[in-house]
Amino acid sequence: MAAHELYLLPSGTLALPRSTLVRGSSQTQEELLPVYSALIRTDDGDIVFDTGLDPDGNRDPSALGAGAARMLRSFTEQDDLRSRLRDAGASEDKVAAVVPSHFHFDHIGALRFFTRSKVYVQNAEHRMATHPDLRYTASRKLFDHPLDYHLIDGDTQIVPGVWALATYGHTPGHQSLVFTLPETGVVVLTGDAVYT
Repeated sequence: MAAHELYLLPSGTLALPRSTLVRGSSQTQEELLPVYSALIRTDDGDIVFDTGLDPDGNRDPSALGAGAARMLRSFTEQDDLRSRLRDAGASEDKVAAVVPSHFHFDHIGALRFFTRSKVYVQNAEHRMATHPDLRYTASRKLFDHPLDYHLIDGDTQIVPGVWALATYGHTPGHQSLVFTLPETGVVVLTGDAVYT
């Protein structure tokens, strides 16, 4: 079995009107959204799913962008993904693969630190992010780095037993991660394919 441990790594909290997430609900009620990354320990090396918020935002929320700064409710230095990885006995320098669910600011904020990792991105997501004529909302400063991108199309095995599944909808190239843990069974990390 490839995957043997899972760590959920908190990376701050955002807030949106509940009506943004659940059709027909209150526009005045605020819904708190935890931002998280996941560390999956496998026989073939560590995998990180999503990289949370940009660590520059914990000192200066405006670094996240105006809209994102308005949504921010909490984000500490401890919420920096690099700190969370150290707490779990890992390091961004030793992560074998990163699988961002999609290229929104709260899912790729620390992507630039994974210079030694393979980064698996759906081709459709990468295309939307890199072609401004398609009017995508990804900030180039979060993904336009010399990283080892591996563009994939559809369901793809990252390492034996760990699959990126195409879950398009939230964005054109959204992907989820599926694996099996020895005691827990099947785990599906959905990113923003499922809000609530």
